Amino acid sequence: MLYSKTFVELEIFYQEIMNDDLTKQYSRFESYVVGLFQRRNEWALCLRQSLITRGQNTNNICEAGVKIVKDTILDRTRAYSPVQLFFFIVNDLEKFYEMKLLDIAANRPAQYLKKKCILTESQKEHLEFKDLESTYEVKNNHKNTLYHVDLDLGICSCPEDCTGKPCKHQIFVASSLNVDLKLCLPTNEETRKALHIIATGSSEIENGWYGSILKQPQSISVNTENKILV
Repeated sequence: MLYSKTFVELEIFYQEIMNDDLTKQYSRFESYVVGLFQRRNEWALCLRQSLITRGQNTNNICEAGVKIVKDTILDRTRAYSPVQLFFFIVNDLEKFYEMKLLDIAANRPAQYLKKKCILTESQKEHLEFKDLESTYEVKNNHKNTLYHVDLDLGICSCPEDCTGKPCKHQIFVASSLNVDLKLCLPTNEETRKALHIIATGSSEIENGWYGSILKQPQSISVNTENKILV
């Protein structure tokens, strides 16, 4: 029932459970399913498509943060006192996130983030987009599908991104226009500088420090004797 794509499909699964002979043998389970179905707006994904959840329907982000504190900062060891625990939080945890931000700013993110936020050439091969002023129209010539992307709101009309989760259509348009999606890895120098400032608190950054090496001006020296460019 949780992953039903439509409300009709959800009702069909519910009726199948209620009409099952095994369900009728356990009255407490039957009443539990009835109560659960009455609260279907809270958990059924097909009824939550109008909510901008960014693809996060659980509290896994909170759990990941707690896991970092337990495993990385405390090393699964109990703090000696509340004062020591406070020290770990304001010092070691801050350094941990500072290093994470600097890694992303320097284009050295974790591998799973690259796979999630960067499209391969085969993924971009059949995609093309058209500017509609406030939105963009993305067409897949291979699958013959057409979706609309709003970069300001961070949403797309495709089934995967109806809740605001970054999809390949958003990433394709943003990378083609060289603009950043707030939920993906940074692609331009200004965003990388902003992450550096957040991480270190310092805005003293050398010009071109976070620029692409491919876009740096190349100096050309001339050998006047042999008149050969090197």
